[in-house]
Amino acid sequence: MKGFSSRLAERTPMNKMFTSIGVMQLVESGKLSLTDKLSDFIDESWLSKEISKKIQIQI
Repeated sequence: MKGFSSRLAERTPMNKMFTSIGVMQLVESGKLSLTDKLSDFIDESWLSKEISKKIQIQI
């Protein structure tokens, strides 16, 4: 019988694919750019601007 961690590891590639498809659909619709910074989409109550400005959306 497989444990939770091994089942989770099997699903990870599929989750990445769905995330990538969703991001690319937002790019196609003009709502997102692959050069956008995370700070454009979240506020400082969740993550400081210093950190979020360094994170770029990429696939």
